[in-house]
Amino acid sequence: MSVDPGAGGFWEFGDFEKDGKGKWDNPWAAGEHMAPFDQEFYIIMNVAVGGVGFFPENYVNYPYPKPWNDKSGHAATAFWNARNNWLPTWKLDQNNGEDAAMQVKYIRVWQMGPKP
Repeated sequence: MSVDPGAGGFWEFGDFEKDGKGKWDNPWAAGEHMAPFDQEFYIIMNVAVGGVGFFPENYVNYPYPKPWNDKSGHAATAFWNARNNWLPTWKLDQNNGEDAAMQVKYIRVWQMGPKP
């Protein structure tokens, strides 16, 4: 896959203005159009569950609704208390739980040359 974010850079390409609901400033505004990838960077990969701000309140992971409210202050507790609903979907009893784990075969990153 090759990505060229266009003149608006990755800020526009990623639609961060919309995701931040106008509350976020573009940290790459003064950079090149390839910012932040125009300098050394690290790739961070993780598996995260729960969290607030990225799943709408009416989100349904069939057949159960999202078990927490973003503004409750106890989202992690509500998520954990609903584990009888979501934990079976992870199928930990199959394939030694490996199918529930993030699996990465490899990652390749190339430095792009200048545009002609």
